[in-house]
Order: sequence, then C-alpha cells, then structure tokens
Amino acid sequence: MSFFHIRALGLPSFFFISGLLVSQSLESSKSWKNFVWKRFLRLYPAACFSILFCAFILGPCLTTWSMKDYFSSSIFYQFLSSCSLIEVKYELPGVFSNSLMGHPSINASLWTVCLELKLYLALLFFWFLKIPGKKYFLLFLIFVFLLAGQIIPDKTNDIVYRTIGRHINIFGVFTCSLLFLIGILANFYKQKINIRNYWLILILFYLIISAYFNSLLLHLLMFAFIPAVNLFFATRGISILKKITPKADLSYGIYVFAFPFQQIVANYIRPENTWTFFFLTLSMVLPLASFSWFMIEQKALRLRRLVS
Repeated sequence: MSFFHIRALGLPSFFFISGLLVSQSLESSKSWKNFVWKRFLRLYPAACFSILFCAFILGPCLTTWSMKDYFSSSIFYQFLSSCSLIEVKYELPGVFSNSLMGHPSINASLWTVCLELKLYLALLFFWFLKIPGKKYFLLFLIFVFLLAGQIIPDKTNDIVYRTIGRHINIFGVFTCSLLFLIGILANFYKQKINIRNYWLILILFYLIISAYFNSLLLHLLMFAFIPAVNLFFATRGISILKKITPKADLSYGIYVFAFPFQQIVANYIRPENTWTFFFLTLSMVLPLASFSWFMIEQKALRLRRLVS
C-alpha cells in the first residue's frame, strides 16, 4: 500500500457509502418494487443521457469516419445497447482511436454504474434469502471476496478464466464489491458502532505508516480504514457539510460526463499543467451536469412515489 493509493480511494469510498445507504434505502422502502423503482430512477436517466449525448453529439463531432459509416457501424449500435447498463460498451467508431490517454474509450467510467446495478440486484436477492444467520453469511462473503481479490488475485483470475473463458476486472468485482458488502455490514451493525474521537488518531497513524511502508497487512487494513474515514468525517463534519453542500446534486452528472471531456481535453487541448487539465474539464462538465440534474434527474426522482 503506497501513498499514491491512499490518494486514489475515492471510488472504493463511494462503493462503501453506496452499500451503507442503499441497504438503508431497502430497509425503509415500502416494498421491493418501490426499492427497485427508486434505484432505477436514480441510476438510469443520467447514465442513459450521457450515453446518448456521446453517441449522437460528441461522436459525430469527433469521429474520423464519414457520417454514413459512423451511423451504420455495428460499434455504434453496440455502444447504444449500453443504455441497458447490463453490459457496457466503451467505444464509438472512429472516436479517440489514437487517444493520448492510452485507450479509445469515450466513457470508461460507466463500468462502475454497470457494477452498481448488479450489486443492487444482488442486495435485493440477499434480502429475500430465507436463511438463518444472514449476518454470518454476509461475513462469510466478505471473507471470500477478501481472500479472492486481495490475497490470491492472480489465482482467482486464472480460475475465472478457466471457468468462463475470459479475464475479469479484479479491482471492480472484488475490491469495489467488497467495500459495498462492508457498507451493508455497517448498516446491519449501525446500533453497535460507536464512533470515537480517537479514531482520528488511528486514521492519521495509518496514513503515515502506509506512506512509507508497503505490506499485505497494511493493504488489508485499508478495508477498515475506508469505512472508518467515511463514518468518522460523516458524523463529525455533518453540520459543516450541510452548509457548504449545494442543494443541486450534481455529483452523478459530473461523474457520468467527466471521462468524455477528459478525453477531449487530453487529445485536443493538451494542457501541460494538471490543474489546468482539471479546471478545463470541470468547466465543460458542469453545464451538462447541471442540465442533467435540473432537467432529467430531479424530474425523474419526483416519480418515485408512483410505485409503492
């Protein structure tokens, strides 16, 4: 575990928070249909808007192919099929074929949305399981995911390849899914989790140690560190966060539109400074994220009571 990895924990933190909050949402939903409907309204509208925007606006503007070849290509229609979020295709014909970012994907971030959907469905299935000791079964799943994805990842990949004939995203399937499971576990034991001020000392100690040492133990402790950081700062800083958090929730819109514009900035503007790259991308993404929230996401969420 290196300091670089510490700075890149945003995505694992997102999956932990998602597991925690989505399991709470399932508990409070009036029915399983109501839960599925709410998750659909939160996940699909913005993601599909992003896919369609890339396919019909960005793609034709950026492609090196003729319009006839672009719109008749099977690659184009495969990309449109990503609106199902069951399986995501990342490329558009003639778009970013020689990308300076190293791959031709127009929106590589969508794999996480696809994984989120599968985790929602798995959570719903888990909720319906009529087995005793369900919490212990969850602990067993966490152990299996920890073992397969963190201790023997290469062996796991080999086993999966021999079983289904292809390699899998170990980070996505086992690391992000593991944090999602830990989030569910935190919700199960929320009445027994006592957040103390000394947690901050432990968090800082872990940050310092992991900056200078690299070991399997430190890496495994990351799966305690991420929940601790999120739970501690969520409870201790909640009043401050409420004051500085805008009412418009642009987070999802920013996420699903960020990668296409990162590709544009990297390949066409090519700024040398990282901060210039960041602010140029943000300035392009914010208008679309705002449109997505006010015109699509917010209106979709108003429909959540239609299914009770």
